[in-house]
Amino acid sequence: MYHRFIISIAGVGITYTSTHPAWAVDPQAKNSPASGTASHLVALPKAIAGFLTGAVIGTPVCFVRKLPQEVNAGAHGFVGSIKDHDDNKLFLIPAGIAWLPVAGVMTALEAPAYAVKDAYTAKTAFSKEQFSLGELDP
Repeated sequence: MYHRFIISIAGVGITYTSTHPAWAVDPQAKNSPASGTASHLVALPKAIAGFLTGAVIGTPVCFVRKLPQEVNAGAHGFVGSIKDHDDNKLFLIPAGIAWLPVAGVMTALEAPAYAVKDAYTAKTAFSKEQFSLGELDP
């Protein structure tokens, strides 16, 4: 059993490393990553610090920004299942109040994942996108 695990891990490693030639760049090019390898190594601690800070700070920011979106979507879905038109404000307010605890739990579970994704996919370290201040995911 242990041998199968080691073989599967080795297979994943070989598969992962076999994709690197597809990302290859001409090392003779002026702005290629191979020409500035030392500058990439110097920027690595800044990128790691930006990712960690963005993931930690971005989680509550994402929660606060995502909660109204979840409440609104849940209330409209709840009212739309009762009545044909989901824009009736008489039903939307009680449905939003009833949906608030469910939306709070859903947002609390989703916010860390979105914050880590935003922190990882940001173009520059310590940017507003890294702290979940950019465009929200649907």
